Amino acid sequence: MQALVLEGKEDFQMREVEKPACPQDGLLVKVDSVGLCGSDVRTYFHGHHHIEYPVILGHENVGEIVEVGEEVENFVVGDRIIVNPVLPCNQCWYCKKGWQHMCSDRLTYGHHIQGGFAEYMAGPGIGLARGQGLTVAGGAR
Repeated sequence: MQALVLEGKEDFQMREVEKPACPQDGLLVKVDSVGLCGSDVRTYFHGHHHIEYPVILGHENVGEIVEVGEEVENFVVGDRIIVNPVLPCNQCWYCKKGWQHMCSDRLTYGHHIQGGFAEYMAGPGIGLARGQGLTVAGGAR
């Protein structure tokens, strides 16, 4: 598959990479649209302490599920989804207060998990919302 890979600071390369495998507890998503966030721009110019190069950025993603892991029950192939960029631990003090966006142990697409600047992305079956009624472009805003 084609992906825009950040090889190092200020070094994006469009290249062929292996299509990710669908995790047993997750989903494989065909990316339809991805937003370019200010944090993507900062990471391009300055790097980020959570990433190891090469990395596929992109955490504001909309797509269609093309494969569902064996352990996932609440999504089916063909569902259109919006991907939450933050995957909280749901165990820390912040998560228990309902502040998952402040999670001490959060994972994020484009940093800890390969992001959406690619044709496909794979990840856990959490932090997703069905995008019914949204256009592809509208979902990435």
